Amino acid sequence: MGESRKIPFWMVLIVCIGVAAVLAAAGSDVALASAQDADTPEIPFVDGAPVTPAVRPVIVLSGTDYDMGYQHYQQLAQIFGTYPFEAMQRTFTDEELVTLKAHQWYIKEYTPELIEQFKGMAQAATDAGVPLSYAEVLANKTTLASYPGTEPEGSADDELPPTGGCSGFAAWGSTTRDHKLIASGSVDHENLVESYLLVVFPETGNDFVISSFELDSHGSHPGMNDKGLCYVHHGAGLALNEQAGYATCSGRGGTEFYVLHTLRFADNAAQAKQMQLDYPSGARSRGLWADTSGDAFDIESRDPQTIRLAGENGEKDFLYATNNCLTKKITPTEDQAVLAKYFGWDIKYVRHGGWTAMDEDAVRRNLLIWNMLYNYRGKVDLDFVKMMWRFPGRMPKYPSLEAADAGMYENQSAGWDSKICALGNATIGICLPDDGDNGLFYTSNGTVSRRANAQCPDYYYFTPGATHTFYEVQLADNAADVVAAAQHRAMYNMAYANIQLRKLTYSDTAFELLTELFDKAAEQWDKGDYYLGLAEKTAGNESVANYAKALRGFTACQARANQVYEALAGAPDTPTDLGLRKYWGTWGTWSSYLGSH
Repeated sequence: MGESRKIPFWMVLIVCIGVAAVLAAAGSDVALASAQDADTPEIPFVDGAPVTPAVRPVIVLSGTDYDMGYQHYQQLAQIFGTYPFEAMQRTFTDEELVTLKAHQWYIKEYTPELIEQFKGMAQAATDAGVPLSYAEVLANKTTLASYPGTEPEGSADDELPPTGGCSGFAAWGSTTRDHKLIASGSVDHENLVESYLLVVFPETGNDFVISSFELDSHGSHPGMNDKGLCYVHHGAGLALNEQAGYATCSGRGGTEFYVLHTLRFADNAAQAKQMQLDYPSGARSRGLWADTSGDAFDIESRDPQTIRLAGENGEKDFLYATNNCLTKKITPTEDQAVLAKYFGWDIKYVRHGGWTAMDEDAVRRNLLIWNMLYNYRGKVDLDFVKMMWRFPGRMPKYPSLEAADAGMYENQSAGWDSKICALGNATIGICLPDDGDNGLFYTSNGTVSRRANAQCPDYYYFTPGATHTFYEVQLADNAADVVAAAQHRAMYNMAYANIQLRKLTYSDTAFELLTELFDKAAEQWDKGDYYLGLAEKTAGNESVANYAKALRGFTACQARANQVYEALAGAPDTPTDLGLRKYWGTWGTWSSYLGSH
């Protein structure tokens, strides 16, 4: 866990007061869908409304495509209840059925495995008490928006089966401490309730893990497979000459269809690049990908084809992206120029930061990533990347937050200090990929920094009962081995937390509150242990569901134990906390809006 560092008593007290509020408001974490009440959702509800879980849930899929679809919605019901399915029920007009058939044509052509998954999802929802048809699942995954005249030839004659924004980077070689690939990214938006981690063991193709899928329409990154390939980030860039179309990024499925297909069937970055380029026009399948050999690319546009490689912006064995174009080969479009003129912005290219016309705070987040990875090359490892996600920006230089929000667009973000660490971090993922069964994935629910600020106006999002920490999942050979690895990690996390906790006595203000929080970690351990035993005694989908419940127990145990440990020992949120030189010191080469110095 690293060497302990002393922190002021007032910081511990603030953490404890927060813990007390959470305990009083939320009660026990353990909303067990157990033998006593198998219909109780695992997430909390307040007056019938779902509440964002403090720890990101995990869903485990294994087997045939139909079985994985069934398991997916079966576990969704166990975690979230059936309210997501109820929102999907509807009837369709004749015109909407034509649209769905067009979507289905593209799915059959490019990602055919999803057809059987959608059938399994519909059956699982029906078995959970909310009858859903394949068409209703398809509509939820795509969109009912139509693109008249562009339907594929023959799609209308097909039949529908009957009922039954973000930051990312990759580093390797001379940039990382061990020369191995490490990749990380965030999905930045309001903290939606229905988001989770997906661990997949398909009957054909590669095993993979990916953050935020199903009900989260904002993106699916990062992710990695067991061949050492990482999908790091959506890659920003521009669609340019690509138009939205059927089964593309126009709905909830969108680019996620192609990301999932590529992770499952590509073995390296070269194959991933070709697959991304080969998807149909309108797919907008871009993105930043990397593999363990150090091969990395960011497709910023497919028409014209514009692929950014490490070095174009002065990178040394790393590549990064946020929400704007970083390549000079793509200039702001006419629409963006009009928008910039409306706000009174100057359109310019900032070295290492990219074009200002597209997403103002994205430039500053790019600069943070470049400054960190360039100046601390050779020092980047897991602890360093975690620190980057805790490294806070300064509060906007305005008399109030309201004034700062109103003034950002007027003053082209002057006074703002946007960092990748932000209140808008809905989820963060860190990949330590492996060509085999030893890849590690770390994730959070919400920001991992207690000092995070908003990265732009209206991005003040807070997760109830937040742990502000990561948990670890190993992409092992099968579900049983993944659970065993999570249990092993949870054991050590609790041991380290206990060592710190036992330094307190009954007279310490923090003792009682942190002990209660530690007990919540122990409760989650018991949950994991109980369902692990059930998983070993059951078979088929029931066994997979029990392994998933066990994994959710052990990962929640990890997160809660880390919360106790970090409240007492601290969590590094600056380079100096890791024994490195000061950020923006005279020793480095730093890049800003004003240029490099």
